[in-house]
Amino acid sequence: MELVGGFLYNQNYNQLADILPSSWIKSQWNFAWEHDITFKNWKTTIPLLRQNDCYIISTLIDAGASSTTIQTLNKCRKYLRIVILADITNGSGTHIIDSVFEGRRPDIPKPSTRDWSIRNQFMRATFTTGSNTRTLRKKLGKWHKTIIPDHQWFYDH
Repeated sequence: MELVGGFLYNQNYNQLADILPSSWIKSQWNFAWEHDITFKNWKTTIPLLRQNDCYIISTLIDAGASSTTIQTLNKCRKYLRIVILADITNGSGTHIIDSVFEGRRPDIPKPSTRDWSIRNQFMRATFTTGSNTRTLRKKLGKWHKTIIPDHQWFYDH
């Protein structure tokens, strides 16, 4: 699961459970959490690609977003197919790209205007220098890797 960047079953169930719909995976995760069972991740996690990069949902949770807000933010994140901050910043690592705030993705239902408003509010409060800017508080640094095999690249027109 790409939700927080790490292996889902080893994440805090109480903090993230409201984000996911009821399913057998969620039931397994709850059981493992209640019985202090940890799993060795047999898959690799999504790597952070740059200095100062972060997993978006984890960072927003740490910033104090409520469960309801996290559900909304995750809906927007899934719509845009993003996981880490580097997925949505310009090549220089200084700004969030325009299409992210405009919510452009034509192939799946778009989240509501209210959803985007909540998401934009939290994105700006957490990552940018002010309420009317897209300039990152902390510029992303050098890339950790120059070529990422099988990575789907996105660009802004």
